[in-house]
Amino acid sequence: MVTAKAAGRGALTIAVAKAYFVVSSYAVHLVLPRLLSAEDFGRYSIVVSFASIVNNVLIAATVQTVSKLVSERHGFTWKGVRQLVLRHGTLGTALGLLFTCGATLWASTVLRDDSLVPLLRWVGLLVWSYSMYAVMVGTVNGSMAFGVQARLDMTFSTLRTALVLGLAAWMAAYGIREHRGALGAVMGFSIAALLILGVSVFVVRGLRRRHNGALVDASTVEPPEDGFSGVGFGAWQGLFVPLALYQLALNGLLLSDVLVFKSGWTQQLLERGLRSNLAAQQASEYAAYYAAGQKFAFVPYQLMLSLTFVVFPMISRATRSGDEAVARNTLRAAFRISLLLLAGVASVLAGAAEGVMGLAYPDAYVAGAGVLRVLAFSAAGLAVFVLCATALSGAGHARSAAVMAGVGLGVLVFGVRFMLWGAENGQEALLRTALGSMAGVATALGASLLAVHLRFGALPTWKTTARMLLAGTTAYWTAVLLPTGHPLHTLGTMALATFTYLGVLVVTRELGQEDLTRVRGLFRKRS
Repeated sequence: MVTAKAAGRGALTIAVAKAYFVVSSYAVHLVLPRLLSAEDFGRYSIVVSFASIVNNVLIAATVQTVSKLVSERHGFTWKGVRQLVLRHGTLGTALGLLFTCGATLWASTVLRDDSLVPLLRWVGLLVWSYSMYAVMVGTVNGSMAFGVQARLDMTFSTLRTALVLGLAAWMAAYGIREHRGALGAVMGFSIAALLILGVSVFVVRGLRRRHNGALVDASTVEPPEDGFSGVGFGAWQGLFVPLALYQLALNGLLLSDVLVFKSGWTQQLLERGLRSNLAAQQASEYAAYYAAGQKFAFVPYQLMLSLTFVVFPMISRATRSGDEAVARNTLRAAFRISLLLLAGVASVLAGAAEGVMGLAYPDAYVAGAGVLRVLAFSAAGLAVFVLCATALSGAGHARSAAVMAGVGLGVLVFGVRFMLWGAENGQEALLRTALGSMAGVATALGASLLAVHLRFGALPTWKTTARMLLAGTTAYWTAVLLPTGHPLHTLGTMALATFTYLGVLVVTRELGQEDLTRVRGLFRKRS
């Protein structure tokens, strides 16, 4: 039996590992532009975004499916693990072959850049490795070995950072192939995924299992008779497919805009008479600027992901027991926390966009400041959508969440392609792409808020919304009007804008003594 103290410690351990994962991701994203040309960084970003739509679906849907199967049966047997490896490995092999064998097709017809062919071929190995690594992580998670899971996550983060940066730098300096730096970065990512798969297999084989409330060595104690040993294809499909469809649409909302930009802007340049290689090169360069701005715009979204892990089980438990008041109050509290945090971070990032881009990247990447300014608010809206979708899924409406995400994705793709028409230059094309992306997110967000209102009767209060808008607007213009030309000026401006935001919330009495008491209590509990 897992005690509340052990569960809390495990959750904190995983949170630390996820934070390490995010920090290492930003480290890769900030260092690579200094190792590669803008065109090569754009090529790397495009290929990784293309692969991540598939990989993120595999990881999220597989981990949740496997964890549910293992945890509900209080353990696992190797027969059950082998069955899941076979199913998910078969799926991963098929998807990997689609990338590897279809690299020429994807590059020429979807992304309109033949220089991406060797990068896409390496992505096949990445997808295949992820498909089976997710089974191992789901097994560990379902066994509630949170410390083991955290160590796996941190090991993978370290391997990925070292190999992506190391091979990119080495191949950029000594390689012989064209666009070798981007190829080295993708090779490093793929090799890191293959290595962590091997590590995870040994970890799961030697996993200490829970038996009679204690951790014991699996080599000396037989697995419980009721441990997970297999499930019918229909039951597995019923778990995996809805999760995969929702994750596919959600990751499309997150990542497909840069892919649509790459394809659409290349086509625009070709129609204007530019040679194919030059059109692809210019589109890749501006895709790098877009990806750079997008990465920082995702900061508020990533900050809010941990809240969904709290909301889902609470909503699920409340609706299962018929306690609608608890579900409604949980959502209202979650909305308030998310809005206050998202509005503050998005307003400061958007207002100081030029300074943030100049602080983080080489000078040329300031071209992505407009993207950051738009997508900071778009990503905040996406975070609220995910919160709504999580609540709906917890109440048994996962298909509705998937449909709303899918509709938003359709609007995003159409919106970006439509907005790109008539763009006079790359700078304008970047801004138009961000606006098209925002249209898709706004569609999904509006639908999800309506669904939550109809199901739970819980929306953000008008007072909190009004105070948040006032504070966010004040912080935004504070950041816009103060200087950001020097790194110290940028940091100072962001700090003052943040204090301004908090000050407005205090003056309007949105933040008060009760909130301060809660924060103090949180720190006392942790200490």
